[in-house]
Amino acid sequence: MMNSILSTPQVSFCLLLAFTGLLCNCSSPSAQEHSSHNGDTLQLQPSPLLPQAESEQAQALAAFSVAINRELIGDTEGALDAYEEAIRQDPENDALYMVASRQLLQAGRSEDALLLIQTLLEKHPENTTARRWLAKWYLLNGDQEKAQAELSIALSYAPTSEILYLEAIQLALREKDLNEVIRISRLATQQADDPLRSSEILVNLLLAEKENAPDLKTMLDLQDEIDSVLTQAIEKFPEETRFPLLQASIAIDNNQWPLALEIYSQLDQQWDSSEEIRNTIIKHGITQSGGGMKGIQNFNATLQAQSETELSLYFMGVISELLRDPKAAMTFYQQAYALAPENFATLRKLALTTYQNDQNVEAMALLEKALALHPNDPEVLLLAGQMSLSVKKFDQAQRYLEKRLLRARQGESLDNPSEVHAQLAMSHLALDQKQKAADAMVEAATTPGNLEWVWQFHLQQLYQLQETNPEAAEQQRKELILLLEDLSDRLPENPEIELLIGRSHAYQKDYAAALDAFVRYETIAQTSEEKEFWLNEAFYFDYAAACERNGQIEKATTLFEKIIADAPQHHPSLNYLAYMWAEQNQNLEQALAYSKRSNKLDPNNGSYLDTLGWIYFQQGNYKKAYNILLKAAELTPEESVIAEHLGDVTLKWGRPWEARAYYRIALELDAAERTEIVTASLREAENALTRSFAPDSMEPPSE
Repeated sequence: MMNSILSTPQVSFCLLLAFTGLLCNCSSPSAQEHSSHNGDTLQLQPSPLLPQAESEQAQALAAFSVAINRELIGDTEGALDAYEEAIRQDPENDALYMVASRQLLQAGRSEDALLLIQTLLEKHPENTTARRWLAKWYLLNGDQEKAQAELSIALSYAPTSEILYLEAIQLALREKDLNEVIRISRLATQQADDPLRSSEILVNLLLAEKENAPDLKTMLDLQDEIDSVLTQAIEKFPEETRFPLLQASIAIDNNQWPLALEIYSQLDQQWDSSEEIRNTIIKHGITQSGGGMKGIQNFNATLQAQSETELSLYFMGVISELLRDPKAAMTFYQQAYALAPENFATLRKLALTTYQNDQNVEAMALLEKALALHPNDPEVLLLAGQMSLSVKKFDQAQRYLEKRLLRARQGESLDNPSEVHAQLAMSHLALDQKQKAADAMVEAATTPGNLEWVWQFHLQQLYQLQETNPEAAEQQRKELILLLEDLSDRLPENPEIELLIGRSHAYQKDYAAALDAFVRYETIAQTSEEKEFWLNEAFYFDYAAACERNGQIEKATTLFEKIIADAPQHHPSLNYLAYMWAEQNQNLEQALAYSKRSNKLDPNNGSYLDTLGWIYFQQGNYKKAYNILLKAAELTPEESVIAEHLGDVTLKWGRPWEARAYYRIALELDAAERTEIVTASLREAENALTRSFAPDSMEPPSE
């Protein structure tokens, strides 16, 4: 008998050669090529377009290649002709029958497909794949008896194949014959080479039978069989957790929690206390305890009732995290660590919760111990890098993050590489490594928002530098813009970079340059697939504010009104436009309406209350303005403009002594670019005091 095509290791290469040659040298089949079938006999006819070959097997291979090509171009009938020719040339090749039968089924010719499979089985009755196919065909056509017969025959040829037992089990389940299901499952566990699923099915069936056992002896016999099957399965499949967990489930059902915890402990030891196995175990314990919040609480109560071990304390720590109690979690992890200081999973959890409880120095020391145990653990490397960044150990953060990314390039999975590149860029910027930062930012830019995250971090660094070295801070601001412009050249289709360039210019009060960048941003975003994501109210707010600061009041007004129309809840725009009108002393009624809306949306915002008070001032309602501005000052005592506005209100209200105090406060709070204006107002208040013939009344005058 000739070898089956699919039985040789060279098959894929041979098919590839035949198929490639066919594409290069053969024309498309004619529409007149058809297979003929008459009655119960499938007629196999040669195709006149098939290439000549030196042997029948070679001709069969060529015909098979033609068939694949015709399938690809949608020529179903032509493909069937070619499959029939292949079978005629090599009738001993099982694979040709199987592939041709599939094509016949897809063409709606199930009877022909059935005849082809039956023909194959006459030649090769031991072909269990064909038997399974035939059993499924009978099952689909409602003939379960014949389907069962075919599976029985297949099992006689392959008594160690679990897939056949599983299909026989499925068939018995359709018949609702549980006794037969158990019988087949028992056979599978005894005879199949790898009875993984069969053993699990059998245990669950026996457990159900045990619940309905008519007498104690039957129940005990079933329990013995369950124990035996599980023991054999654990020995045969030591890498599978399902069987020990089944043992634990049985123990829990029998209220034998100490036994269940012992099984958990054995699993934990077998898998070296990996975080993955511990997560699996705790999920199982919660599920078996009722699931959800109830399961969490019940499992926690069970753990607390048992003797304390490193594992039980670890589990109580995880449960405390689930209950959002990081302080309790840290305490449990500390106790677990005291019992097993070399346990890596506990040490890592303790480091993380210590960090979450704002004990950064202690957390970093714990992480260093963890790295001493496992210097290449990817999660600890990442955590160490992130933690080092947060405590401003930038060289250390850079080292750990680079090592974590190297592990990712070597195949270690990493959920959010672009975010890690963003953190690495922060470290580079803090160390004044601009080129490295730019390279890291290119990688970070694949996820929107990462570049802004890096930019905000660096801006915070610049603010801190401003306090100690203003000249160096100014130089770094200029260098930041140059870095962003270089990044824009490297990623010309990324609008986020232009947005950050614009914001950087705006922070330096170069509003004309900021507007140029915002225009470029809008142009790039318009052609982006994520147009709606980029062109949002946050961008247009920045754009409108830059227009206002650059003296383009009409355009700023148009942009703010567009934001409010598209996003009526965007309170920053409501407040900004209201204040802009108040400063110009125009549209005060509309400004008042917008200001009230913004204060309703964000009621404890001191700046928004300042706007409302300033509108009342412009309307001449000094008493109301005064009371609102006092509340604004309470909410935002560090804001110099609010103190200045209180000075303006009290000066107009005839209280120059109080106005002088507020102006002095404004100057002490650093009125920035308004220092000259506040100083002039202070002189006016002092002059008013000089002109007064009597001391100010401590009570506000009536309106």
